[in-house]
Amino acid sequence: MSYAGRDPRSRRSVATSAVATSASLRGRGAGRRVLERELPITPRGIARSSAARPTSDDHELDWQHIAIFATGALLGAAFGAGAALLFAPQSGARTRHDIARQSRQLRDRTSDAWEDLRQELRHAARRGRRKLTRRFRERRERRELHDESMLDG
Repeated sequence: MSYAGRDPRSRRSVATSAVATSASLRGRGAGRRVLERELPITPRGIARSSAARPTSDDHELDWQHIAIFATGALLGAAFGAGAALLFAPQSGARTRHDIARQSRQLRDRTSDAWEDLRQELRHAARRGRRKLTRRFRERRERRELHDESMLDG
């Protein structure tokens, strides 16, 4: 089994050193493992120690990262919009006209597809009804023949 180091996600604390601790140097509990922090156990489970709670500095640092990211995103969007306007192959009115035309074509194609599906389903339902009617008719005829043969016999 190899040792990959301590798990940063672990809630258990790790011993600083089994031998060289201030407690062992003073003679109290020689060879005892000393924990870096204590984890109080409550009825709800393991509670966070005061050392594990984020400080106000950590909280400000997180907001600083968020502000930097938001600023970068806004600048990127502004530069992207500017580049799109500069390198657009046609005017805005022409682009809107093309988008409207393409949306009408898409609407027509989808309505045609729905109409085709409706016709196919109607045709399949008609075939199914004919097939069922044929089977019922054949069963009735077989039953009548069977009944006639029973009466004759």
